[in-house]
Amino acid sequence: LAGSGDVTVSGTLNWTGGTMSGSGRTIIAAGATANLSGSSGKGLGRVFENAGTANYSGTGLNLAPAFGVGGTLTNTPGGVFNVTGEGDFDISYGGTAAAFNNAGSFTKSGAGTTTYFNIVFNNLSSGSVQVQSGMLRFDAGGANSGGISVDAAATLWFNTSFTHTAGSLLSGVGTVTFTSGTHSFPAGTFTPTGTVNFSSGSTITINNAFTPAGLGTIGATVTFNSAIDWTGAVTITGSATFNAAQSFSSLTFSSGTLAGSGDVTVSGTLNWTGGTMSGSGR
Repeated sequence: LAGSGDVTVSGTLNWTGGTMSGSGRTIIAAGATANLSGSSGKGLGRVFENAGTANYSGTGLNLAPAFGVGGTLTNTPGGVFNVTGEGDFDISYGGTAAAFNNAGSFTKSGAGTTTYFNIVFNNLSSGSVQVQSGMLRFDAGGANSGGISVDAAATLWFNTSFTHTAGSLLSGVGTVTFTSGTHSFPAGTFTPTGTVNFSSGSTITINNAFTPAGLGTIGATVTFNSAIDWTGAVTITGSATFNAAQSFSSLTFSSGTLAGSGDVTVSGTLNWTGGTMSGSGR
């Protein structure tokens, strides 16, 4: 499917294979449905604009199917985009501009499945992302200006730098994991209540208090400018800067640094086998 003309679907699009290209748009009108199913390759080298409901149950979606050809998925306000399994968002050629711009509702589901975004994902101010089950992983960057929520038994994984704007929100009772990239959360934008993992390779700054149900090993470079509402055990192998008073039941410190202006109180046991403590706090 190619050309400079816009192609509008007012009923149902069933896309099981083939390539869409050209300067025109493929438009799923309000009230219409797009079904992306099956394992055959689906190349997108044009704008795919969804104002209806798009259901991605298959695999093989490629937004750079040819050299220098990049596709854009636009989920407009009122549009619904559902990924219900292992469907990824891939590219065949690096350096090609390809993106998913979400101004509507994006949902990831499918227990035991992982959806990889190997293209830029931009969640706009009117956009919402809900990770209901399975894992949603960002590998190519993007920005959140809207809301992202992670349900129980679901995981959101940041494996790249991501921009988190003032007024955005990352919340939910599921798991949030950082393994790479730079992340700075303005005040009021980071409120997950599930398990949070700060793994080696990432740099994170959090400017508000939050209440996790679990706190993984702090292997990253993390600056906490407000208190973590977590009084359980903590392990530090990276760099943790606490700029507000903090209390833990136990602290295992084997490498890296513990710094900051906030006092860190250990009510149980401190196991210190390596690393440096510094800063104006006690």
